[in-house]
Amino acid sequence: IVLAIVGLGLMAACQVQPPPVVPTPTPTPAVETPTATPIAASGPDKLSLVGIWPFGPSWAIEAGRVGGKPYAFLGSGGGVYVLDVSHPDAPRMVSDTIRTRSVVLGLAPSEGVLYVAANDDGLLVYDVSSPATPRLLSTVPAQGGVVDVAVQGHYAYAVDEHNLTSSLRVLDVSNPSQPKQVGEYVHSWRGF
Repeated sequence: IVLAIVGLGLMAACQVQPPPVVPTPTPTPAVETPTATPIAASGPDKLSLVGIWPFGPSWAIEAGRVGGKPYAFLGSGGGVYVLDVSHPDAPRMVSDTIRTRSVVLGLAPSEGVLYVAANDDGLLVYDVSSPATPRLLSTVPAQGGVVDVAVQGHYAYAVDEHNLTSSLRVLDVSNPSQPKQVGEYVHSWRGF
């Protein structure tokens, strides 16, 4: 009798349960671009919205000049969007051709070159001297995942997280087509 009760208990525990009911998501309505009039700000307490780019979440954003013209670089998911922001009230996308296999977590534009921290894809270096047609110059493989990047002069500083450590990798980018690691600081725990 005991075996029969245990057997029935095991049979009940092993029965396949139906999958949980998942509600069907409702479609997100199209986002309308609000019209805005540029307003001069005379101080931080006088700031106002003058333009908006209505495209999903951006994990990284940086602004830079290319040929004297202002651009915004938006990392969203596995891509980078290049926007002409010459008219702040009407940002205009000029390129969406930069694609990565990993999430773009950091961007650093410098003198017509864009450095992309692309997590598992490493550090990607693009020529953006012609913003409408970015061209991949080089890739620095990740030791784990490149999560941020900054550029100053001829050096790029990339944060690379691997295992339970983070490292700040210092790269000589005087030739962006051939970055060379010249130094590294290893931190004993993730994150800087």
